[in-house]
Amino acid sequence: MFDDFSAKPLALNKINQAYALVRTTRPDLTADGWRALATEYIAESSAEAPAARGVVAVQTDQGYIVGLFCYAACDDMRHGPTLRIENLIALDLFDQAGVMAALLDEIEALARRLQRRAVVAEQPACSRPDSESGRLVAAWFADSDDPAQGLLRLLSQPSAAAMSEETASEGVMSAGA
Repeated sequence: MFDDFSAKPLALNKINQAYALVRTTRPDLTADGWRALATEYIAESSAEAPAARGVVAVQTDQGYIVGLFCYAACDDMRHGPTLRIENLIALDLFDQAGVMAALLDEIEALARRLQRRAVVAEQPACSRPDSESGRLVAAWFADSDDPAQGLLRLLSQPSAAAMSEETASEGVMSAGA
C-alpha cells in the first residue's frame, strides 16, 4: 500500500473536487448535474449521526479523493432494512484495490451503524471483473445470486470489531452511570 486511505462523508466544499473522479465513470454527467445529485444526498448529513442518505469519499493522506459512493438507507421487500449503494468508484494509479477495500470497509461499517441487514449495489464501472479490485468486489458481494440484478451482501451478524466497539461503548456508558 502506497497511501493511507480514510473514508468520511463528502463535505459540500469538496463536491467540485470529487467531480473529476465521478466523470471517469459517468462522462455524460455534467458538473451541474453532479453538484445537484451530490447536494441532494449531502443535504441530510450531519456530524452527529450517519444520515439515511449521503456521499462518502475515500481520500489519500494528502487529501486527494480517490474513491466514493452514494448511499441511501431503504426498506427492501426481499431483504428488509437495506443500504443501497450507487456510483461506487475507486480510482488510484498505484493501489486501486486498496481504495476499493477502504470503500467496502466503510460500506459495511455504515450499514451496521444504520442497522441495515443487507447491502445492494450496481457493479462498479471502474472495476474489471478480472482485476484485483474486481475480485475484491465479487468476494465482498458473495451473496449475489444474479449479478445482472445487482450486487448483494447480507449482514447476518455484527463483525467482531463492531461487537467490541459496542461492548466498549456500553462499558463507558455504564461506568459513567
